[in-house]
Amino acid sequence: MTWRLLASLPPGEKVKLIAYVIGKGLPVNTMNGIREFLRGKKAYITAVVGLLGAVVAWADGQIDTVALLAAAWAAAQTVFIRAGIANEVNKAQQ
Repeated sequence: MTWRLLASLPPGEKVKLIAYVIGKGLPVNTMNGIREFLRGKKAYITAVVGLLGAVVAWADGQIDTVALLAAAWAAAQTVFIRAGIANEVNKAQQ
């Protein structure tokens, strides 16, 4: 019954309905909590995900060891650059 109602709505109304349901289902503080948790960690998470992807590709034989080392170096650079930016921001704020 609900699926038929959703399928019969025009596309714009579907988006509005889904946004309304999500908005009512998640308290506002949940999204703020997620944003607060991710603050300052997004670069590190990206580096880890990239490194894990490279390890999986290496284990599957899609890339060689040199490419794995290049991916590890790129992930390390991401982490070092993020840490350097954070240090400079802290110095500028003091």
